[in-house]
Amino acid sequence: MLGSQDILVAERVVRALDGQEQRLREAQLWPQVTALACGELPALPVGDRLQQACGSAAVALRWRRDGRVVCSMHPELTAQITASTSERFSGAVFARLPYANPLVVFPAPIPVTAPTGEPARVLGFHLYGGTQAPGEQGRRLCGTHDPALRSLGIMAVCEILDSRGGVVDVDLTKISVPAVGRFTIAEATEATLRTYQVDPRSAPLSRDRRSEWVTTMTGLALNVLLYLCSRTPDLEEVGARSRKTGKAKSVRARKDARPRMVRVGWRLGPALTRALAERERRGPTSGTGPAQSPQHRRCHFKTVWTGPGREVPDVAFVLPYWTHRELLDTDTAITVIPVTAD
Repeated sequence: MLGSQDILVAERVVRALDGQEQRLREAQLWPQVTALACGELPALPVGDRLQQACGSAAVALRWRRDGRVVCSMHPELTAQITASTSERFSGAVFARLPYANPLVVFPAPIPVTAPTGEPARVLGFHLYGGTQAPGEQGRRLCGTHDPALRSLGIMAVCEILDSRGGVVDVDLTKISVPAVGRFTIAEATEATLRTYQVDPRSAPLSRDRRSEWVTTMTGLALNVLLYLCSRTPDLEEVGARSRKTGKAKSVRARKDARPRMVRVGWRLGPALTRALAERERRGPTSGTGPAQSPQHRRCHFKTVWTGPGREVPDVAFVLPYWTHRELLDTDTAITVIPVTAD
């Protein structure tokens, strides 16, 4: 079963953005946030800080309106994914994202170093769509399944820590990657660096720290995205809500509604760990088969072209060469359990 840590982390993400909502309402900027969430381009207040706050709040509002799906990443699968490799892939594979505008959370937050040099941890990230390529003017917010999608937005939510591990601040990093064309993760990171805007609250950053931060966030998000969009991700909805008919819910009731929790890798992750432990127990073998390349010694993503004329891109999540079905003790062809927006 999904542990309480999943819910606690999701609540911390939502709570951080709820505090921002309260401040924007007090500043009488909520109409602009609502307009942004609907794909409009309202006049925004002068100042990068308020503009970024309005944009972040619009992303969170869109998530609440579009089904409030939370994808909980199993720590062991996350470790395998973040260490994986990939070839050049097509941004069109993002159309396979199984849920609209999900919030991805890490029940075991990922330790990182903030651009300021302080210790931090990644709680998760919101996914959303944009109607223009990264960096282009007139970019409107849209859904991840919108036909007008040209870029995929990623809003990472990180807690900044003090020397004792206490939370002193929350960082919201927004980056954008193409949803069209073909590129590698490294190329997507370079494109993100060219358009990345530093949080106006933070101190000036060196180029190296800025590059390291963007590279970490982009690589983490894209590897998780590729897994979610792959052919057979390990997905399972937990505690599905029943659809009841009757009187429409109030705004407060909708806001307080329980998120739809989806487990990601909660079968495959532990199985991979068991398989690796068993392989290490058995020790190295001197098989007579062909030598495996370094890429195949860990998980990796492979683009497969399908459909008429083989023009439709697909992504296969390939297990390491040492992983055999008899060691996994689980079916690697997992059936996706779909979740639709209200």
